[in-house]
Formats: sequence, C-alpha cells, structure tokens
Amino acid sequence: METWIAVAIFGSIAILGVQLLRVIRKEYTTTQSRKELPLAVITLLVILGGGIVVYDILTLSTDTLTIPTSGIVPQEVGNVEMELYWDIFSQKPVVEVDWGELELPARVNVTFYVRNTGGDYFTSNFTTTGWVLNGSNSGADPVDYFTLSWTFGESSLGPDRQRKVMLTLEVADTLTGVDTFSFDIVITAWEA
Repeated sequence: METWIAVAIFGSIAILGVQLLRVIRKEYTTTQSRKELPLAVITLLVILGGGIVVYDILTLSTDTLTIPTSGIVPQEVGNVEMELYWDIFSQKPVVEVDWGELELPARVNVTFYVRNTGGDYFTSNFTTTGWVLNGSNSGADPVDYFTLSWTFGESSLGPDRQRKVMLTLEVADTLTGVDTFSFDIVITAWEA
C-alpha cells in the first residue's frame, strides 16, 4: 500500500512539474502568464512538501517495549551500611525501578542517591540477576541486548555521606520478540 501512495504522490508532482514548465515557456508579456507562474510554483512546493510528510508518516517503523519494574536489592559486606533514596533528603527509598515504555534503540537514565549510614568508608558495585524475558523470543540472552551501567565511580563513600548516582539501561534495536522484561539489580557495598 505504501508503494502505491508513493507512486501517486510522485506522479502528481511530475504532472505539476510539466504544467510548471509549460507556464515557464510562455512569454511573460501577458498578465495571465505572470499570474500562473507563482501559483504553479507554490502548488508544486505544497504538494511536494505534503507528499514527503505523508510518505514519512506512512513508512515509520517503531518498536516499543512495555517494561515492568525491577527490584534493587542492596547487599552490605562487613560493617558497612547502605541505603538508597530517590531524593537528596533521604525521604523516598528506592525499592524498584520502572523503566517505562521504551522505543528501540533505547537509553534510559534513572538517578538516585547512595547513602552511607554506617561508620566505615565503602565502595560499591552492582550485578544483575533474575532476568525474565516474555514474548516469542523469551529464550534470548539478555547480555546480547541489554547493557546496564552506573556512575558510582571508583572512590569510596565516607560515613554519613551520600553520592548521586545515575543508572543507565541501554537496549539494542536488534531485540525482537520480547514484549516485557524484568530483572533484579543487586548493589553491593564493601569496606574500602
């Protein structure tokens, strides 16, 4: 169907182009030919622009994933104590991340605060576990399509201090056959 629409649009443009050439070939001595030229040019530009817009709209291809939440499970090693909050005032604890509805390729950032509530300096890292992919390609390996990174950095976090951290999920545009997915993020803190 899209091919027929493109043929019709470009055919109309060709017909108008021929008409425009006819107007241009006339002598410009008459009032009639002077009025026809601007009208033909404007008509040609409007149809050309409208045709391009219609063709672009009809040929758009998108792929959207609806993604449920994934849990964040803080793990403390040794005498460190860590808490995660959405806000700088430590009033809204992070218990899950909702990645929202994604259009592939996707890159989604969420920002939260890692707070050291213990008495020792610690450093931190994360892993993912419990991946569940739903859809016709549910057996796909998440490593091939998903990348998760964060900005905690290498430096340690001192007692009663907090650090703003951005967690970034990237999903490749080659992912097909997966309608929804979920996974757990395990954030581990250990004494520095």
